Amino acid sequence: MLVPLEGFTDGESLYQRWLSGTPSTPNAAAAPASPSDPPTPGYPPPIYRAPGNVIGGYYLDGQYSDVAVLSVPSFVSAESQEIPFQQVGEKFLAAARAAGKKKLIIDVSANGGGTILQGYDLYKQLFPKGVGHAAADRFRDFESTKLLTEYYSRASQSLPRELVDEDVNATLYGLEVDVVSSVFNYQTDLDVNSKNFRNWQAKYGPGVSQKGDQFSNLFRWNLSDVLTPYNSGGIYVHGYGPLANYTAQQQPFATEDIVVVTDGYCASTCTIFSELMRQRAGVKYISLGGRAKSGITQAVGGVKGTNDLPWDYIQYLTQLAVTNLTTSAAEARKLNQTELGDYWDNTPFNRQAPSTSININFRDGIRDGDKSQTPLQFVYEPSDCRILYTKAMTVDVTAIWKAVADSAFGGTNHCISGSLGGYRKMAKREMTAEDIALNKRMHEWRRDLSAEHYPLDLYTDLRGADLSRRGIMWP
Repeated sequence: MLVPLEGFTDGESLYQRWLSGTPSTPNAAAAPASPSDPPTPGYPPPIYRAPGNVIGGYYLDGQYSDVAVLSVPSFVSAESQEIPFQQVGEKFLAAARAAGKKKLIIDVSANGGGTILQGYDLYKQLFPKGVGHAAADRFRDFESTKLLTEYYSRASQSLPRELVDEDVNATLYGLEVDVVSSVFNYQTDLDVNSKNFRNWQAKYGPGVSQKGDQFSNLFRWNLSDVLTPYNSGGIYVHGYGPLANYTAQQQPFATEDIVVVTDGYCASTCTIFSELMRQRAGVKYISLGGRAKSGITQAVGGVKGTNDLPWDYIQYLTQLAVTNLTTSAAEARKLNQTELGDYWDNTPFNRQAPSTSININFRDGIRDGDKSQTPLQFVYEPSDCRILYTKAMTVDVTAIWKAVADSAFGGTNHCISGSLGGYRKMAKREMTAEDIALNKRMHEWRRDLSAEHYPLDLYTDLRGADLSRRGIMWP
């Protein structure tokens, strides 16, 4: 997003002017965007929008009045805004159906990922009866992970698997968050048949050996588990837990009436969402941009690991096993003589650059049916169609969405490679009062666009940035 930076004295004033959108409360996020809300530069007036513009719903105007657009530039949201993120998707999809919209574009351009369950939840809102898992997961089998799986599983067997009030029992609360809900507790996840593991050895394996390395057996998130949403900012995925009845809901848009556009980046949680959308639901993908040459480009070209853990968190977990999960000082000393003893060394942190973090792709994603168990990191994923940028697209994002709508639904092919053939053309309809009002707002918005909204002297300054936010591929 390009915005003028004149007159700002700190990050808070910048946030309030350009990034806050609607007030950051659940009720505000669940309400329609007011016509007086200032739109994000380059974006039209929203129908719904979450704080920080991490997700927003829009309608197109004129001959594209049948098209709704859900813009999802990130699955990252502040901890207090997890639920508003969900609500925007839910409210917008319901509003689009009520307004008679027939086609849906989902724009995940520049989406670098975020909270994993946000990706699952948006998919399940779109496909209430769809298969509820993406690729299966696995992690490396070596002494450290074996010991952690054994100790965390052993400790968890004597602890309840339930929500705990920190104010009532802070000790038990800490054990629930750090130990019971950990991936190293075999009870946290399900096997590939959506069954519980019998014991920690059944999860740990070893499962498969590849190129001299051993890996665990494959496992999946347990979306019905009480602690999985607990550790994700309170995100209950539609179709599970208290939202289990959502599977009875009607699918808001037919599969053939949905298309996803990406600039080819799409990393982390965005790739999990795309695995669900492409492999489970069969939704078509358009890639945008690239070098001015012929040929297809990847629809999903970012990092495809399925859980990224900060190194300081891994260090914390290993130290916790030694100090809190052993039964005697002698056992702790013995455990410290294994690989776990290496994790007390702070050398990696002493050597890292300021304002950076050290993160590890802890889980590989393995696509269902892939007998070779090739991690998705190494699987090439071409788009179904590739469109090049135009000048208009740089100042008006609706130019992108209209080119996508033309290629997917309108019978005008902007694909320089690939094709979305077989999709139905958009049907013309009589303009409603809501359509006419939207057309007026869009006209006023385009009329007021000016060059000062798009300065060319912006640069990224990461000094003082917190790059270890929980949003980067945490559950």
